[in-house]
Amino acid sequence: MKRKLIYRILITPLVIAGILLIGAYFFIATEIGTQWVIKKSATYVPGIIIVNDVKGRLIDEFEIRRVQFKYCENVSELNDIRIRWNFKKLFSKVFELHEATLGSGIINIAKQCEDKTEIRLPDEIKFPIKV
Repeated sequence: MKRKLIYRILITPLVIAGILLIGAYFFIATEIGTQWVIKKSATYVPGIIIVNDVKGRLIDEFEIRRVQFKYCENVSELNDIRIRWNFKKLFSKVFELHEATLGSGIINIAKQCEDKTEIRLPDEIKFPIKV
């Protein structure tokens, strides 16, 4: 009986760590994870952000067809953004960017105002599991 209890005590943290690692890998290695990370990080930017057509994986390369920022009365737009980078270098505190391209863009500088942040992504993010 004691042996089973010790076995369960030792194996439970390993199983939890494994689940957390798989979950973290899911968010950086799939398009769904990339969309989710962009949606969550956009809440820290003031104004309204509209993101269209995110493709690729956050772990190495991703593309965004169009990003539109609305802040106060100004609208800025970036088209055909492509980022290629080395995610693994972040563990050694190095940001290694291989390629960053922008097809076109219109950037308007705005003064600070009191708007709340709002984000709009493609209709819905379809997770393989319910979150």
